[in-house]
Amino acid sequence: MRRFAAPALCLLLLSFLPVSLAGAVSYSIDTDPANDVLYQISTLAKLKAGYYDSEQTVGDLKKRGDFGMGTFQGLDGEMFFYQGRVWQIPVTGVPRLMPDDAGVPFAQVTHFEPDLVFTLKYVKDYADFERRLLKELPGPDMLYAVHVKGNFQFVQARSVPKSEKPFPPLAEVIKKQAIFPLKNVTGDMVGWHTPAYMTGVGAPGLHLHFLDYTETMGGHVLDFSAAEVTVELDVTPDLEIHLPKNTAF
Repeated sequence: MRRFAAPALCLLLLSFLPVSLAGAVSYSIDTDPANDVLYQISTLAKLKAGYYDSEQTVGDLKKRGDFGMGTFQGLDGEMFFYQGRVWQIPVTGVPRLMPDDAGVPFAQVTHFEPDLVFTLKYVKDYADFERRLLKELPGPDMLYAVHVKGNFQFVQARSVPKSEKPFPPLAEVIKKQAIFPLKNVTGDMVGWHTPAYMTGVGAPGLHLHFLDYTETMGGHVLDFSAAEVTVELDVTPDLEIHLPKNTAF
């Protein structure tokens, strides 16, 4: 187990006072070191290279948080982790709850406690949302757990098929992705905003997964639009990474 911390960033967070930001409903920084940790299994660079063997289980993740995203053994679909429940959205597009013994090769989880809550109106598309989100961040170089909820006019989601050994690289698997165009759906998006300097550890920028309130559709978010969404951000100053034990693949 290897732990990465950012003491300077933690001190920076402590300097913030509860203030009102443009468009914000509330803003207060919680610096509880027990919960403000991104616990991560493996790295995105490892996943992109084709390392899809399980390192831990869904049950292990639940001990580390109640919110996040990832994938399953063999890159079998998209993980949606919210309020302590772990869903798989497979290539069929039909979500299912996963048992605690399900294997996980990559995941990013935390105990979600929102520090900043605000609304955005008339979200044109994914790029528009990310541009406006950046304006609300207390700082661009911190990790943020992101929760978005609302009635979406359109969500374009995707999932990928399970791979078998020898595992192909992620770029090859994505060529076989299934696209789900979802219209007029109400639900939750969960994920992370990762600073550019952490490229390879995580996905730089915004990365979201979606599940609708009927729990019948979802996936990795490629695009969306909405008349209004509520956004919750959890500032996450600490990172703990479980590096893969088996490096031969």
